Amino acid sequence: MGIKKQTKSILAEIFESKPEKTNIKVLESRAEHVFTSMFNLIESIDNAEWDQEDKDDLIKRILLSVKNKDTSRFKKAVDRMDKKYDGKS
Repeated sequence: MGIKKQTKSILAEIFESKPEKTNIKVLESRAEHVFTSMFNLIESIDNAEWDQEDKDDLIKRILLSVKNKDTSRFKKAVDRMDKKYDGKS
């Protein structure tokens, strides 16, 4: 019985707890990681041996995907480029 009471107490505490306010430093850290990843991704695209027009289009689609919270057009561009370059990078 002691275990059940403790379990109920822990579960009740979990369900009743409210999320803490997001710390601005946590947001800053997350953003820094995202920016670093984006910069690395864009640099990888810039260094790829593809037509400049295709590289510019892919970068544009990445930025639009973030802005619009929709990755579908980016995925279509990747599929198109995969067919065009036949897996060559």
